[in-house]
Amino acid sequence: MNAIRPVPDRAHIELFEGDIPNPAQAGQSRAKAVNEEFKALAHKWMQEAGASVVRGRHKVGAYEVEAEVVGPNGQRFLVLVHGVPDDGERAGLRRTDTIKKSGFDAIMIGRLQNLPVLIMTSHLPESGAAEAMLADCADDIFDVFATNDDFAGFQRLRHCLHDDPPVGPLPAPWREHPSQRVPELFDPVDPLEPQDFVGTVADDSTDVQGPP
Repeated sequence: MNAIRPVPDRAHIELFEGDIPNPAQAGQSRAKAVNEEFKALAHKWMQEAGASVVRGRHKVGAYEVEAEVVGPNGQRFLVLVHGVPDDGERAGLRRTDTIKKSGFDAIMIGRLQNLPVLIMTSHLPESGAAEAMLADCADDIFDVFATNDDFAGFQRLRHCLHDDPPVGPLPAPWREHPSQRVPELFDPVDPLEPQDFVGTVADDSTDVQGPP
């Protein structure tokens, strides 16, 4: 309601409905502040590895990119950032919905341009569906690095930025546990499996005539 009226039982304070804080808006403001704090941390982490920002936050198509960076070796990357400064069971890429969002963005950005895509996060998934979902994205993400407990990731990033010529994707623990399809007894033929061609094969001794 837009009508201005005193808050019940507190009329003597002269508070009106428009003065009452909206909990949802307060939560969104805090989440945005936390997100920006982590992005600043991620930029510092990348710069310590040797990355220089060529272009700040922008969009590729409809998809937001945090930065385009370049290393001393001249290799450029697009960087997506998802994380929080604090630890927690659902922080960073420990949430399956975060992986779905970041993975989908990486796939679409990869289709729209030719630069490899990196993901910076605060926490890598530890097990379960989140771990499998991230590994399923291995063909579409050049690498994933975490600012917490990921010294090996920091070293891989340094290789990406400094090796000359630039290296391709390096082996990484996050790639190791993709989802596995378990075939059932009465599954139809897998369309991805190579099949023998069924049809009429022309005799080698006979000339094959084209259309008249």
